[in-house]
Amino acid sequence: MTRRVVVTGVGLVCALGIGTEESWKNLVAGQSGVGMITHFDTTGFDCKIAGEVKNFDPFQWIEKKELKKMGRFIQIALAGADFAVKMAGWKPEHSDLDEVGVYVSSGIGGFDIIEREHIKLMQGGPGRISPFFIPSAIVNLASFASIAGVPNKPAYTASKHAVLGLTRSAALFYAQHKIRINALCPGSVNTAMIHANFAIIPGGESTLNAANPARRMAEPAEIAEGALWLCSARSRYVVGHGLVIDGGQSVQ
Repeated sequence: MTRRVVVTGVGLVCALGIGTEESWKNLVAGQSGVGMITHFDTTGFDCKIAGEVKNFDPFQWIEKKELKKMGRFIQIALAGADFAVKMAGWKPEHSDLDEVGVYVSSGIGGFDIIEREHIKLMQGGPGRISPFFIPSAIVNLASFASIAGVPNKPAYTASKHAVLGLTRSAALFYAQHKIRINALCPGSVNTAMIHANFAIIPGGESTLNAANPARRMAEPAEIAEGALWLCSARSRYVVGHGLVIDGGQSVQ
């Protein structure tokens, strides 16, 4: 069966503007979103420019009591999603919610929060760390593409290599402060998202499984167990590591 996917809404919150309409208007006008960095003191930095999201007011989308539970990158993502939904004209009350799904994809974020809570830890001890520290940040999620090439996916492979490289670099710095940073590097996982792809790619599942030494995809619980182990005291001597859970795909 062939399925058609239609994109009915796009939400942009970026350096070019707040909202899809404003961002597109500035893009076609040839405006640049790059400017001098204002979010932190750049003294001592060689680079003093960036594509910052400017004039973003999170209170248009998030209640004050919820704001402290999430990093700015999450706030921006929620705003972007809201713009997309409104452009599509989709309303939950007009849909069968059992047929509705949400996919969220993000490599890493929240370094400002990590640095803030790290300072609290060093100056005041563990008791000073915010209980919202973990919910407001994100686990490093790379993939087996962090350590191997993926045909016809140069951008994806490069970004996943970057996640693992960033993990290792940060791990070297924070190890001296007893903070461990590691990454998960899963292969294909048996999720609804990947099965949605199989629905439009004839023979996709059998081809994918045949290319894996284990002849199957990972189950979500197997990836979760890896994450729990990395977060537990049992891995207390593991630093800057990319835990590969791919059924042997990356070692072929």
